[in-house]
Amino acid sequence: MPVPPSASVAVPAPVAQLPLDITLTGALPHHDEALATPTTPATPATPTAMSHEVAGWFGLYLDGRAGSAEEDEAGRVLSEPIRLTLAPHRLVFITGPSGAGKSVLLRELRRRLRTDAPTLPVANACAGRTAPRGAPRPATLIDALAPLPRDLRLSLLAAAGLNDARVLLRPAHTLSAGQAHRFAVARAVAALHTVPDRVDSDPADDGANDDGPTGVLCIDEFGSNLDRSTAATLAASVRRLTRRLPLCAVLATAHDDLLEVLRPDTVIEQHLGGTATVHILTG
Repeated sequence: MPVPPSASVAVPAPVAQLPLDITLTGALPHHDEALATPTTPATPATPTAMSHEVAGWFGLYLDGRAGSAEEDEAGRVLSEPIRLTLAPHRLVFITGPSGAGKSVLLRELRRRLRTDAPTLPVANACAGRTAPRGAPRPATLIDALAPLPRDLRLSLLAAAGLNDARVLLRPAHTLSAGQAHRFAVARAVAALHTVPDRVDSDPADDGANDDGPTGVLCIDEFGSNLDRSTAATLAASVRRLTRRLPLCAVLATAHDDLLEVLRPDTVIEQHLGGTATVHILTG
């Protein structure tokens, strides 16, 4: 039926594609309001005399003065802009000491992606979280990756290092810590596969596949609470997924012992005080 001249036709926005150049600059919010679960703010407690005494040992105050302990919680400021190119088959590694702001930087990256490229698929793999909060628990790992086709579910789990039949047929909440981390990665990549207009390619195929789902995979606290051997196995799984699928993975962790396994394309060293050093390792 022809559309009357006065009628408007809604045209869906095109899905954003990689590569994407993005610049992080200015103040970094400590909390990601768009991702936070709404809660009723609690009445803050008054610090005890002992807390004031301990704060004094470190030259801090608990009453809101300059140099107070609360100052770091309000946010951090980047002294220089961080410019990143997020491209398919690329891996960005954010590292630095605890408290330097790695998680804050990763949250700001996700916020900027929602603002600058709202149609670009972004998946978050929360370390060890096997299901979204409040979601029902599927009976097996296979069921947890619905609605993907069966063979794609098996390939995706295998690419994440989960290919033992006894593991595949277990509920996710019974997994070990290392298995739960790998499954969180598989579930996040599965979410990118379910984005409309994405081709369901096989992540277990050898070599790079540019027909698979594009998007950005963000993982905070990557392998932080795993023994180093298990963390290295997880790192190898993520590197394999990134090389085979047109994804860009952005990982944040205080552990730099995974660099040799991950072989990232870009390393961001986040320093205490808001400065950062960006190392471009591949062209």
